[in-house]
Amino acid sequence: MGNFTKNYLSPAIEAGFVALPNPDNPTSSEQRYTLTALGKRVVNQ
Repeated sequence: MGNFTKNYLSPAIEAGFVALPNPDNPTSSEQRYTLTALGKRVVNQ
């Protein structure tokens, strides 16, 4: 697990700011990370 994933991405997913469309296969080449409604509210503040 890289530093970005450990320090930023995983905490954002756990906090509900980012969602994985395919959580069963997080390393898929087709995986895209999307902001949740909560994440969008935080960005827009």
